[in-house]
Amino acid sequence: MLYLGLAGCQQTQFSHTIETQLDTIRVLIKQSALMAAQVGCTKGGERSLLIHAAAAQDRRAMGGAEMAKIHSMMSMKPDTNGGMAMKKMDGDKMSSEMKVHIALHDAGESVFNLLDAFSTEKPSDCSQFVALRFAADAAMLREAGGDEPLATAKALDTRATSLLKTSNIPTTIKELTLALQKI
Repeated sequence: MLYLGLAGCQQTQFSHTIETQLDTIRVLIKQSALMAAQVGCTKGGERSLLIHAAAAQDRRAMGGAEMAKIHSMMSMKPDTNGGMAMKKMDGDKMSSEMKVHIALHDAGESVFNLLDAFSTEKPSDCSQFVALRFAADAAMLREAGGDEPLATAKALDTRATSLLKTSNIPTTIKELTLALQKI
């Protein structure tokens, strides 16, 4: 009986530790996404400064100590190309932590894709970033918890989704908007 109690305690500690790491990464990615959204409405030297800041924050999220600890805790090792091989499994068989981990990777990659697009695509109109800004703001409000912040986050997400359907928004902006709604 004592062994079962210790095993349950260890599982709870593991879950708490991994959740703490995931929460830290989530905040860093949301911050980098907010900076990336600001790039679309900024000109000149400030634009390149924001691109650099968003990339630095996203690199920190995707390659920092927290992500390394999660990979270690999940027994994930780099493949021959330096990437992490993740077993694809049915959504219902995947742990909630793994689902969050994958969603965070998707969001972080979407930030990088948007930042890359700033250097290769024609400048977007600032109005094309409204949905992304709403999704990023909603993501930050979800961190606060509570009835009013969560209701406001839901309203912002609903409006962001609506804007994605009615506007001519570049794919990179749409992908990051949708990714933020999952984290």
